[in-house]
Amino acid sequence: MGDGQVADIERMSTTISLKCPITMGKITLPARCQDCRHIQCFDLKAFLILNKDRLHWQCPLCGRPAILDNLEIDQYVWGILTNLVKFPEVGEVLIDSNASWKAHASIGREQQQSLGCNPPKRAKTSEANCSTDPSVCSWNMTSVRNYASTSNNNNPVAVTGLQVPIER
Repeated sequence: MGDGQVADIERMSTTISLKCPITMGKITLPARCQDCRHIQCFDLKAFLILNKDRLHWQCPLCGRPAILDNLEIDQYVWGILTNLVKFPEVGEVLIDSNASWKAHASIGREQQQSLGCNPPKRAKTSEANCSTDPSVCSWNMTSVRNYASTSNNNNPVAVTGLQVPIER
């Protein structure tokens, strides 16, 4: 394989970190802004806690303005995190052009094969308003607004029909 072919293969795949750029810990609820052009995510809980008293929010990755209504849960990355829950040592994944992924860390090949690292099947969701990117769906921001503007503990965030409690 020539150098040009290797470069083409490298461009067809990308590595994303599963660590939040805010906390440097593992992302639990992967989010990003609709206006961002990157696929890297940050942890929604950490982002809301960091910004709840600020007037102007910015993406911690690219610095673009982060309007509350434009925050999205990345369903694809959430699926990856769910599949890797038993493998906390995995800090990165390699995503190829077919949307398949594989762990990019110190786990063995047998463990990678047992993870079922194939692209997810598209699910029908009545509450989701999917954008042009099938891996990212919009979700109900009412609960997030309540979380950002009140001091009540455990305000739930509605994510395509699921209630995800956020603790402070």
